[in-house]
Amino acid sequence: MGNRIWKFLAGVHLTLWLLWASIALFVTGGLYVKSDKAIFDPLNQMLLEDWLREWGAGNLDKTWWLPLLALVLFLLGINTACCILDRLAYHWNRRRRTGTRTFLAKITPTLIHACFGIILAGHFASMCVGFRSRSMEFVSRPGETAHYTLPGNLEMAVGEPRCEFFQGPFAGSIRQCRTEIVFGSGERRQVEIARPLHWNGFQIHLRQAGSPGKAAPYATPECELLVKSDPGLGLIMACFFVLILLTLYYYAEEKATD
Repeated sequence: MGNRIWKFLAGVHLTLWLLWASIALFVTGGLYVKSDKAIFDPLNQMLLEDWLREWGAGNLDKTWWLPLLALVLFLLGINTACCILDRLAYHWNRRRRTGTRTFLAKITPTLIHACFGIILAGHFASMCVGFRSRSMEFVSRPGETAHYTLPGNLEMAVGEPRCEFFQGPFAGSIRQCRTEIVFGSGERRQVEIARPLHWNGFQIHLRQAGSPGKAAPYATPECELLVKSDPGLGLIMACFFVLILLTLYYYAEEKATD
């Protein structure tokens, strides 16, 4: 009985059915997102859990497909994990006949798929847990210093934005803006547009608030700080590095056997 269940979970037929179901739900969801952008746009600035509580639960007639998609992807993850373990077990049992080098070459594509699956899991973790600031929650305004509290009771004083402007044909347009942040420990750091600050597990991005193209020449604008805590980032980067090494090893082995 247990062997039949395992074969079902690790079967390619289950993979195909789950892939078809996920494609159908993605297409359906895309149509809903396109027709009701007001409901789905906040998902770009919110954690999935917060969005489901504030927007998803009250609009089940338009968001019903999302829980189903999550379930199908979860089952696909189980199916993929079972396929990977089944494949590794197959090559492990044959390693004495094939030799260590051949064994490693045979399992490398499977390990690459495993890394890719873990990377996707890391992205999902980043969507569901951690912290992501709301629009205009942390602001840098000309002429003032604002005091904020990050999760974990971490104090943050945000100074006023200081900008550099282009000369010549683009005279008056903003070249770069930066602001100084003083954390509760007294540590001073700077964050610039397109140059995020990484501090204590947080990523702090600076961007111009409002409509950048409508700012008056040589005027220092109000800036917004986007603060994120991304627990899946370390997992994603580590697995991406391992994936590159495995891919290089696999192609080196393929070339050596040609």
